[in-house]
Amino acid sequence: MTIEIIMKLLQDWKQSHNNKFPETLYLQLDGGAENANKYVLAYLEMLVAKRIVTRVIFSRLPVGHTHEDIDSCFAVIWNWFKRQTIKTPQEFKTFLEESSRNGKRPMEVVDIMCVSNWKAFLKMHIDPELKYLQDAMLQWSFEAVDCDDNFPFGVKTMYRAFACDEVVKIVKVSKFFAVTHDASLTGNDKVINLCMIEFMMKLSW
Repeated sequence: MTIEIIMKLLQDWKQSHNNKFPETLYLQLDGGAENANKYVLAYLEMLVAKRIVTRVIFSRLPVGHTHEDIDSCFAVIWNWFKRQTIKTPQEFKTFLEESSRNGKRPMEVVDIMCVSNWKAFLKMHIDPELKYLQDAMLQWSFEAVDCDDNFPFGVKTMYRAFACDEVVKIVKVSKFFAVTHDASLTGNDKVINLCMIEFMMKLSW
C-alpha cells in the first residue's frame, strides 16, 4: 500500500508538471513496519535505478513524534472530527477533505481499489543482508551515479543510524550481588551498582 501511494503521488506530480517527474523525492514516513521495510527501500532504489528520479531522501519519524510537521496536520483533523458524527465511509472521506479546506494544504482523499503485488516483484532482487539494517536506520538516501563495479545499478545508497548515547543505569543492590566470588565487578550492559562502587572503594582503601 505504501509503495502504491508513492507511485500515485509521482504520477500526479508528472501530470501537473509538464509530464516530468521531480528530480528529488523527499519522503517523511512513520517508522512502522508498513513503511520502513525492505520492499519500500527496494522500490525507492528502483526509482533511481530507472532514473524516474535522480535522488530519494527517506526519513523515518522518531518514536513518539509529537512535534513533527505532519503531526500538526493530524491535530487539525482531530479537532474537526471530534465535532462530527460519522456514519459511512463516504462521510469519513468528505469530512477529511472539509477539515483541510481552509488550510494551506487542502487534502484530497483517493480510493485505491487495487494494490500491485510489489513484494513478489521485488523479493528476488533484494540483498538478504538488508533485513539487518532496515530497522535501525533513521534516514536512507538513494542517489544516481555512473554505473561501475561498486554501483552496478547506478545507485549510491547511504544511510544514517538513529542517534544513541550510551546510558549508565544506577541500580542499588546488596554487596553480595555487587561482586563475584573473585571480587570482579558485576553489572553487564553498562549497569553500575552503587554498593559495588562502594565495596571496590573500600578494597582500594
